[in-house]
Amino acid sequence: MNVLREVAHPDIGIVARTRSVNDSLLQSMAIRAQRMEDFLVRLEKQIWATWLPVVASAALALGFVLGTWFASVREVAPTTPGTVTLQKMPIETSPQSQVMPQRRKDHH
Repeated sequence: MNVLREVAHPDIGIVARTRSVNDSLLQSMAIRAQRMEDFLVRLEKQIWATWLPVVASAALALGFVLGTWFASVREVAPTTPGTVTLQKMPIETSPQSQVMPQRRKDHH
């Protein structure tokens, strides 16, 4: 009978202890969930404030370096044997070709 009273007692019984442990566990889980939420908020702010500009700047610098490298490679491209390179020669004009044509006068 003593065991039955100990199990069923509302303050020190097994049901009361189980309820107390469950409440403590739920409280602990709620605290950990709140800490996780706070951590994720801080992490998101850190990503937006720090890492995103760093990655964007690195991508911009890489694009600039690769672009200048590509442009310099295209300018210095060696000519292969058998290809013809065109040279610009100055065009000399004679004074006769510079004369402006005159208008015709039509008589009716």
